[in-house]
Amino acid sequence: TASADPKRPGLFFILAGFASLATGLLASAALTVSALGLVETMPGCGVGGGCDALTGGVWGRIPIIELPVSFIGFAWFLLMGLFWAAKRQGRGLVWTARLSLLYSLFSFILMLVLQAFCPWCALAQGANILFWILLERRNRGCRDLLAAQLLVVLIGMGGIAFGLTLLQGAITSARDVVEAGLLEENLEEIAQAVPDAQRLELLEGRHRLGAAAGAVEIVMFTDYQCPDCRRLESDVARLLDEQPDVSLVVKHFPFCAACNAHTARTVHPNACWAARAAEAAAILGGMEGFERMHAWLFENKGSFTDATFPDDLRALGFEPGEFIRTMTSDETLSRVRGDTDDARDLGVFFTPMVFINGVEYTWYYAGNGTIEAAITAARNRPRRLPMTAVEKLVEDWSNQRRRTLSGTDERTPLGSGPVEVTVFGDYHSEATVKLDKAVRSLIDEGRTVSYHYRHYPIDPACNELAERYGQVNAGACDDARLVEATELLHGPERRWSLHERLIEAGPNVDRSIILAELDLDEAELRSVASSERRIEARLSRDVSEKMAVWRMHAPILLIDGRFVPRWQHDDIEPAPLIARMLDTIDHGVSAP
Repeated sequence: TASADPKRPGLFFILAGFASLATGLLASAALTVSALGLVETMPGCGVGGGCDALTGGVWGRIPIIELPVSFIGFAWFLLMGLFWAAKRQGRGLVWTARLSLLYSLFSFILMLVLQAFCPWCALAQGANILFWILLERRNRGCRDLLAAQLLVVLIGMGGIAFGLTLLQGAITSARDVVEAGLLEENLEEIAQAVPDAQRLELLEGRHRLGAAAGAVEIVMFTDYQCPDCRRLESDVARLLDEQPDVSLVVKHFPFCAACNAHTARTVHPNACWAARAAEAAAILGGMEGFERMHAWLFENKGSFTDATFPDDLRALGFEPGEFIRTMTSDETLSRVRGDTDDARDLGVFFTPMVFINGVEYTWYYAGNGTIEAAITAARNRPRRLPMTAVEKLVEDWSNQRRRTLSGTDERTPLGSGPVEVTVFGDYHSEATVKLDKAVRSLIDEGRTVSYHYRHYPIDPACNELAERYGQVNAGACDDARLVEATELLHGPERRWSLHERLIEAGPNVDRSIILAELDLDEAELRSVASSERRIEARLSRDVSEKMAVWRMHAPILLIDGRFVPRWQHDDIEPAPLIARMLDTIDHGVSAP
């Protein structure tokens, strides 16, 4: 028997329910998009971060059926939105919400235990807890089970999750077709290799496993703490046993700043010591000693401790004291750094980077068994030069997908060419100054491009993400606002004059002096800069657009709508590199 209807909730209460569900739906949709493979990572979720730990491992999938939990969350919030619009819900639905509450609490506990924070997971679970509170209050006193609602929830969630699974399969199949084509092109390139002794010197190494002079030479730049390196090395080790005309040259590229000057961050903290341990084993035990240590390091994922390492060394046939003295010597450090320098010149920026007879093998497009296909393609073919660093940088850019940036039409570019060049920068950043000068120098040389400068100030005054960069540039937001106010008041020509003067002056020149030099009324500009809502909207959009393209560093560069992953290089100036990229567009090709 139904009890008396609970008191009808007010409009604010109903809207609060819809707001919590919309928030949860948005957060679960972000996780669903990632699970579908439509994006590599969502904002706030770096590779190997908290999101990966929670959604990419065992906790992110339902056991046995391997269904992403985010699919269930998306279906839950979508269905709850429909039921919240109804006048009342049954106790069965409330109990279902209580079960979902337990999962939300479990998720927060899991984040604490794993020390892995996932902002989208936290947002979804927080929204679910709020919705549960509102649902309990709305249905206080209601005793009807309303079994039909439970049936709709079960069928609806199953149907939505099944539909998303089908979509995931279709996306995966489409990607497999594309990657199969790319892999086929790579195998053809390996088969058509042409030798060049000078550049092949960069692939020469101290450590060769397998055939002394076989028909197929594999060179692998590796990191002993890299999971993909471990998997691929295992495959290659098997092939060395099975195919006597194959050899493997091992070179180091540890993702650890302690010995690798060409990585800005330390991803694998023991990778340098692991590489130096391999070199110490080679110094003391020759190739036999290196092979023992090489296999042991991969078996132990490149990790060892001061407490256990001496016993491990004895088991491997080394005297611990002598080995550790050798490992910590300048010689091993010099050897590892020499390999990383070679890698830099070849354009290596991740591991494993594999070359087969001098041609990069794109294993990251490969399925099971395809390294055998690559070896078959390379067998009895001469070795070819690897790409130069410039060619690799250009190829990395040309392989990026084209993006359409919003807000581009709000401001007039410098130049009027058919190719768009976009920089997201900060007037107080030396890197921005260098990049901007490079782009404008190409325009001065007659390059027909449209240059769009958009703002990403490392300054919390207008960019709440600035704190993540460690050192903020106070006053950068003020410069960006002055530039935008100048365009609104005086047009693009005056705006670009101020832009150029700020770039030339740097952060230490008084802005009042610069504005006076350009005959700009400072009081008028600052009044508009502080009151005009369009300016704040533009800055906010610029920050958002930059983060949608690349979250890590600033400034960033896009050419022809494609993000340039690396425009800075020790031996290559940005202007000729950008010119090289522009040349590929002019000639109608997508890769060097």
